Amino acid sequence: MTAWVAGTSPMIAARTGVCLAQSGEFSLVLLSVAAAAGVLSPGTEGLAIGVIACSLVVTPALIGRSGVVGRLASRAPMAPWGGASLRETPASSDDDSDDDAPGRVLIAGFGPTGRACAERLERANVPIAIIELNAKTVRTQLELGRVAYYGDITNRDVLEHAGVFRAPAVILTMLDAEAMLRAVRTVRSMRPDVMIAARTGVVSKSMQARELGADEVVVEELAGAELMAQRVLKRLEIKTSE
Repeated sequence: MTAWVAGTSPMIAARTGVCLAQSGEFSLVLLSVAAAAGVLSPGTEGLAIGVIACSLVVTPALIGRSGVVGRLASRAPMAPWGGASLRETPASSDDDSDDDAPGRVLIAGFGPTGRACAERLERANVPIAIIELNAKTVRTQLELGRVAYYGDITNRDVLEHAGVFRAPAVILTMLDAEAMLRAVRTVRSMRPDVMIAARTGVVSKSMQARELGADEVVVEELAGAELMAQRVLKRLEIKTSE
């Protein structure tokens, strides 16, 4: 709850809560002190120790299922007061308030791949907007004059706030393949006509992404192999011509 109030996405807040749900060993020390001081009865102390022991045993299994909890929580809205400044766009983006203004290409995830896509689109004078869960990255991009939003791309409210209903395309560059698949599903349900381009590390996820509605899926393994082969062939042709 604290993470959600602070502006973290519901998915991350829920997963964090699951991971921190267990009691610690220090609780046992506090119980023994409280019992020695007469604050707790022997029966209450025994019950509390049992609860602590159960939480320590069950927590590893809960952490393993935290992804399910996060996916369920991702349907909840962002805290309206948390991280508002991170969700605001720079003053230079006033043209977004014009209903007739062209939409921006949404880029979810701003690692090396996302930055490369953004720079290429900007060189072609294509307006972009960034959706990112790293608050520091969002602040940096806002300071650079880019349009950036703090939030989870799989959250419908975040997508709507970022302008998905006017976006000509959505580019998904996050490393988390499962998050990418959820994003494809959510974006496609909101915009059946928008172009969705995604990247993934394995072929199986690319097939799932296409089934969910992605138009273009780049498989890093195959793309890397193709690029390497092209460069080798280019060098071999040069040597042959010499």
